[in-house]
Amino acid sequence: HVPARPRVSDGEQGPLLRPWSEIDFLTIALTVVGAYLVVLLFTRFVRWLSRRLPTRVRFYVQPWPPIVRLIVIVTTVVLVAPMVLVPSPEAMLAIAGSGAVAIGFAFKDYISSLIAGVVVLVERPFSVGDWIRIGGVYGRGEAMRLRVIELVTPDDDKVAIPHSKTLTESVRNANGGYPDHMCVADFYV
Repeated sequence: HVPARPRVSDGEQGPLLRPWSEIDFLTIALTVVGAYLVVLLFTRFVRWLSRRLPTRVRFYVQPWPPIVRLIVIVTTVVLVAPMVLVPSPEAMLAIAGSGAVAIGFAFKDYISSLIAGVVVLVERPFSVGDWIRIGGVYGRGEAMRLRVIELVTPDDDKVAIPHSKTLTESVRNANGGYPDHMCVADFYV
């Protein structure tokens, strides 16, 4: 239940935030905790499921946690915002405009990596488990997030590479989804 907006006379702006007495902090906290639990349980379920699925099917299941996380975060913000803010058209327009400009400048690299991540998920130049080289980093794909791919190098280092690098750097896939690949070894006499 969202309380009605306070009445103001013509030409006068109403408050942007609700009074502290009208904000239901318990509902907000339960909504945020519930969203966190949904993301956590879904991620663990996908990990559990991917260990039991055949390799080819697992590659289609593993990209879902970041997508579900994004959907849950957006839904949580949409549910919590009216509990804190007074939803007047002027206030919503001002918040949306200011937020869009701030987010655009602050997250331009992040957003380009998200868009590149969607392109990578559609084009599938590599999959989790493939041995790939992106730019100068070589390793096995450990996890594919919406923004980054995590590689584990032969030295057992975990490297997170933004998907935007896959659009600007060369990408070499050593095994193309198969469980085996050729390894080159140098011998010196």
